[in-house]
Amino acid sequence: MKNNNKIKKAFDLYAQNEAVKIPSDDLKQEFSEGFNIIIEDIVHKKHNRLIFKYWIAAAACCFLLFCSLYILPKLFNPTISSESSSDTFTKKLTDYNNLSELLEYLSNNDTHLNTLGGSVSISSKTDKEKVEPKVAVTYGKYCYSIYSSPNSDVHSINISVLAKDKTELKNSLELSHKCTKLFIYNKKLCIIYNYKEIINNEASYFAGVYLYDLTNPENPELINTIEQSGNLSDFYMVSGKLYIYTSDGVCACGYSHFKEKSKYIPSFKSNEKNVGLPEENIFILGSPSMIKYMALSIINVETAELNTVKAFYGDINECFNGTDFIAFKTQYYKNSEYKTEWYDPEVLYIFSISNESIEFDGKVNLNSQLGYTERFFYKEDYSIQTPYSSISIKNVFLENGYYRIIGSYYIVKSDNIEDKERGYVVGLFDSNLNTKFLEAKEV
Repeated sequence: MKNNNKIKKAFDLYAQNEAVKIPSDDLKQEFSEGFNIIIEDIVHKKHNRLIFKYWIAAAACCFLLFCSLYILPKLFNPTISSESSSDTFTKKLTDYNNLSELLEYLSNNDTHLNTLGGSVSISSKTDKEKVEPKVAVTYGKYCYSIYSSPNSDVHSINISVLAKDKTELKNSLELSHKCTKLFIYNKKLCIIYNYKEIINNEASYFAGVYLYDLTNPENPELINTIEQSGNLSDFYMVSGKLYIYTSDGVCACGYSHFKEKSKYIPSFKSNEKNVGLPEENIFILGSPSMIKYMALSIINVETAELNTVKAFYGDINECFNGTDFIAFKTQYYKNSEYKTEWYDPEVLYIFSISNESIEFDGKVNLNSQLGYTERFFYKEDYSIQTPYSSISIKNVFLENGYYRIIGSYYIVKSDNIEDKERGYVVGLFDSNLNTKFLEAKEV
């Protein structure tokens, strides 16, 4: 394959710093450009091959037409076969009938380990709205900045007037919780916050947004406070809608171990009133081995109203999202006696988003499609049994109705540390996740 320097450079950057969880805009651009070069190269090659094929196809069509009209009009009915492929399992979301059934099973079979940790991170965000959350923003001659007292629990937004030679403090908005970022959208001041609450030695995490009307910039009016349970994972704006993602996170491994199963259901509030989570808005990804959830609220900033709430349960370790999709990367583990026995390859669950509507498009298992290792077993010394081959999904894009999935692969052929191979994987899938192109290339 030619002209793959850009995507190779992107993977080299990842190799230099494996701790990078959220790629920079430049790195994401490298991925996108590299992917486009690969696809263009493939299309060009196919075009050259098809020129010759078309002449053969034309002659064949004449023969088939003659047969269909005069020889076998009732027995022969030609169909056009596509080069794309699809798996029947890709549209199956879970074997569980509802959340209660899942929680009942996991209450006695949860496989949490302290070695499996970290809150869920979100990568590959693309904002249509050019809203840049900051610790200070301006609106006309006014400046709104976050202030937290180092010696107390006082949290506020200072409102100052900007002048040529000085800044004058005009007002201060006292807040109940510590703020992280703020931004202004259509005369609305949006203040993102998160906090931890400990009751009876059990910790709970919450995140939310204060929404202020700026009709009077010096004295903004609080019009709504919207809150949900879980650690703040990400937030962004799309077409006037604010999306807030949280992941349940409390214990050393990154997720809570409440005794009450009801606490594993995310809570939502709007103007201090509880908002229910409908059963149809709960998505169970496969057959989770531990209780983890990500909660999503979609807020209309113009009206300051909570439009809808969602929850996703699964062995989620990373998410990729854009303006019109969310993809959850999951990995199933089998643990016992404080160690991992085995784990399965990564599976990507992809949902398309339109306003507050979320539809399950399907799931992708690159390991399975490329014939790589189906399950990784651990030895007594905690190393993985060889030989094995694995794929790590690095980024997901949705452009012109096609999902572009980019990952890296690693093959260990024997116990010899030098007997290995690494490279990248690129895949192109339509909106129904039919595979249009998938290839692994050594670098």
